[in-house]
Amino acid sequence: MPENMTRLYLFVFSLITLASYGQTDSIQYFDASDRLTHIDKAAYYRKISKQDTGKIYLGVEYWMDGRIKMIGHALDAGFLYKIGKYTYYYKNGNKSGEGQYYSNIEQRVFGFKNKRWDTWYSSGKPKEEWVYKIADDFTYSESFLMSFWDTSGAELTAKGDGRYYYTEMENTRRSFKKIIFSGPVHQGMFDSVWHAYYANGKVYTDELYKDGKLVNGKSYDDDGKTYNYDSLETQAAFPGGLEELNRFIKLNVVPPQGMNSDILKSVVVRVFVGENGFVGNATVIQGVNAVMDGEAVRVAKALPRFIPATHRGQPVDAFFTFPVSFNLL
Repeated sequence: MPENMTRLYLFVFSLITLASYGQTDSIQYFDASDRLTHIDKAAYYRKISKQDTGKIYLGVEYWMDGRIKMIGHALDAGFLYKIGKYTYYYKNGNKSGEGQYYSNIEQRVFGFKNKRWDTWYSSGKPKEEWVYKIADDFTYSESFLMSFWDTSGAELTAKGDGRYYYTEMENTRRSFKKIIFSGPVHQGMFDSVWHAYYANGKVYTDELYKDGKLVNGKSYDDDGKTYNYDSLETQAAFPGGLEELNRFIKLNVVPPQGMNSDILKSVVVRVFVGENGFVGNATVIQGVNAVMDGEAVRVAKALPRFIPATHRGQPVDAFFTFPVSFNLL
């Protein structure tokens, strides 16, 4: 289909779809990292409309030149609980991806990819076919690569077996870097030995997989230092764990005077933990009142050095979120 016809089709489709949802309820602007921002810093924007029943939201995202970027639905206005078919587009109007999401507010299950997902290159040629299976307890979703084509159209993975490569921005020590991953696939899962390289050709990781699960790996930072790991990621942690963190809060928090039932509530705080473990930039995520919020931030700023988060064994910058309780009983 000619590109101009594709754009016309998308434009007409969006008008018809939006018409069934009534007027636009809100417009949100996002930067290139998908963070909410102002229009002058936006890479794209989202128009949200509510269905007449009031239960489903329609979201249509647009590149800043007005071309469609995404069409999909959600159970909430924040589009955390994505539901049903989603279609994504490149700036040239060609599809970049399409598939199903599953969410359930009562089960607190949100944004799981489900069943078949397809991706394309910007040229319009097929790239990948994935199958996603949600666990019975809805705690995770497994992904299986069924097909993969390179840019020339050669099928390198067929019916879940072959080779696969992809490029991704990785959170390495000190900064995000573009990394190229490659390795074998068996029955839709990563298998055997995988290698990854920095853009300059230096080795980033050597990893061993079995049945899609990481067995162990070794990564190398810019200085050539080696890190061994058996988990792709670990979270930043207070020395001694959550029990010690709660003890620290109990010893340091000062309950405000004259507080009533609010004293039973907790202030949720997020702090930045650098790759060196030092804590900074405390922010209230869920507050109670100005006095309690301020005290929670004071305590957060007094936190000692953390055990930093790791990604592929390397210490990395991360955020840590925790509640500050004022009920010391």
